Amino acid sequence: TAGQERFRSVTRSYYRGASDALLVYDITIRESSNALANWLSDAHQLASSNIVIILSGNK
Repeated sequence: TAGQERFRSVTRSYYRGASDALLVYDITIRESSNALANWLSDAHQLASSNIVIILSGNK
């Protein structure tokens, strides 16, 4: 899936200049929620300074 580490360089390009982001993670897989820190960091570093981020836990 796009959330896998091997796709990180691709997904980082989507954050550039973004005004909002929807981050969805699988609540049944610990690695998925653990990866949120990386995705949040990327969003804050690469998107606009006032980005709106929505986190959604999915089952």
